[in-house]
Amino acid sequence: MKTSRSKPSVAVVVRRANTADVATIVQMLWDDEQGRQRESVSQDQASTYLSAFELIERDPNSQVLVAAIDDAVVGCLQLTVIPGLSYRGVKRALVEDVRVVKSHRGHGIGNQMLAFAEAKATELGCGLIELFVHDGRSDTHRFYESAGYTGAHRGFRKNLSSG
Repeated sequence: MKTSRSKPSVAVVVRRANTADVATIVQMLWDDEQGRQRESVSQDQASTYLSAFELIERDPNSQVLVAAIDDAVVGCLQLTVIPGLSYRGVKRALVEDVRVVKSHRGHGIGNQMLAFAEAKATELGCGLIELFVHDGRSDTHRFYESAGYTGAHRGFRKNLSSG
């Protein structure tokens, strides 16, 4: 069941992120209870995040997008295209790390970013778009449901790193 999105109250420009955006993106990833457990905004970690961003930029199937208002970054997401065999060989888009700065939530920015990601995924030949949300993020669940996403699967995760 597809639902209509509310009319955005703030116009944003969605574009590919660049290295100058990385510190702001990391701040958004860090700025919630779960993010503070896994991210670091300390200066000694800056090169780690820049290296990760450069790796994403070199991957033709991945991109980090940001939403900006008057050149200030207020949202982000990562879009990755995954070729597949199931569903008759459909390509699927994976959306991750969707964030909107707390002061700008509730103004349609998340919807605009999702709409951009969906259009980009369609342009790249994807027939499905998927995302995963932590069980404890009930507000986020409602947001995605209002954008037409369904909780069709249960995700599992296993940490392969020791740190």
